Amino acid sequence: MQFPPTSGQPQMQVQKLPTGIEGFDDVCQGGLPIGRSTLISGTSGTGKTVFSLHFLHNGIKQFDEPGIFVTFEESPLDILRNAASFGWNLQEMVEQDKLFILDASPDPDGQDVAGSFDLSGLIERINYAIRKYKAKRVAIDSITAVFQQYDAVFVVRREIFRLIARLKEIGVTTVMTTERIDEYGPIARYGVEEFVSDNVVILRNVLEGERRRRTLEILKLRGTTHMKGEFPFTMGTHGISIFPLGAMRLTQRSSNVRVSSGVPRLDDMCGGGFFKDSIILANGTSWGIDFEQMEQDGLLKIICAYPESTGLEDHLQIIKTEISQFKPSRMAIDSLSALARGVSHNAFRQFVIGVTGYAKQEEIAGFFTNTSEEFMGSQSITDSHISTITDTILLLQYVEIRGEMARALNVFKMRGSWHDKGIREFVITGNGPQIKDSFSNFERIISGVPHRVTTDERSELSRIARGVSTED
Repeated sequence: MQFPPTSGQPQMQVQKLPTGIEGFDDVCQGGLPIGRSTLISGTSGTGKTVFSLHFLHNGIKQFDEPGIFVTFEESPLDILRNAASFGWNLQEMVEQDKLFILDASPDPDGQDVAGSFDLSGLIERINYAIRKYKAKRVAIDSITAVFQQYDAVFVVRREIFRLIARLKEIGVTTVMTTERIDEYGPIARYGVEEFVSDNVVILRNVLEGERRRRTLEILKLRGTTHMKGEFPFTMGTHGISIFPLGAMRLTQRSSNVRVSSGVPRLDDMCGGGFFKDSIILANGTSWGIDFEQMEQDGLLKIICAYPESTGLEDHLQIIKTEISQFKPSRMAIDSLSALARGVSHNAFRQFVIGVTGYAKQEEIAGFFTNTSEEFMGSQSITDSHISTITDTILLLQYVEIRGEMARALNVFKMRGSWHDKGIREFVITGNGPQIKDSFSNFERIISGVPHRVTTDERSELSRIARGVSTED
């Protein structure tokens, strides 16, 4: 995403360094401030080390910027092995002198440190490595380990400040990780780490219902702007991906090209078919068809997963990956209501915005089903909080007619186009769904209490309609 230059003297602006982490540069509105330090704070397992490694890996891979990784906890061998699980060949980067891992981990023999605490030696080692490898990026993991080794907090704070000041003087962009105890408690464990950093990023891994949900928040980005609030993210096979829904921009024009639904009568009801990049919500009962031959021909890809198998952010990332690889012109999700189980309304809505926004960006027609709680009778389209996001809503439901069950279909909404207002019967055959005539002899179909309209009632309604027309 490109950001327009701001007013003022260019040399006085805070320049930003793209991290290359998907979605993060959008949240930062360009990246991290160049030559400054950023604190990455989070509880255990939130992805702090992965974030710092991703920052260095992208700098080398995408921008040819060498990096230094300072580890206070894990051994260099463990760092290399853990990175390989994300497809990052850091060993190759080390051999190419693009990456240097500085081992500052505790002595495995557990020897006590004698004398006053002083980071001068470490600072000089880092300084030497930066100059030798011409590094532009530095990651320190983690400064909490420094505090745990020494008791004098005020002395450690002084030395950490010296380290950061030296790195700023050299001009490298630095990320440092630190532990926190609670997801929504103090920023850092010792309460001083955030005060020696220019920027603070908080990673969370909150238990919602029975699932974990990862979010990222920028608490401060000194001297520059950034997006506010928490943003969902996931850690997949290629590292961290953040979903900054507030940064999504639909720059392409809405398509006027129609695509067929595959059901001729439904195309007629929708004024010629769905728009190419529209989002269609089918609310109520769903219909099915045999797609086995299409799948064998490579024209269709079916992905099966339990909704509870992973978080919504991971489901979204899987969908985006499959779309980018398969490059479909249409996609269907069955069903949204299953994905909504056990998550908050906000998390569910963010997922829907993410998947519909990406579908529109790729100019894909999206067809989503949503099962209503009511088997028969009136349904609330807005209960799922997604009706305003969709372009077309098809309302499907069961109705009782003459003592028998029947299926009814209505084009409830179609943005930017004429559509049929009738409530029609549809049946599912061996060749798929077929739409029949409307229930013209009945009213109150939607309410679930159909009432047969007699001949006299129809004549009276026609007379009233003619009278109104004459008065106009």
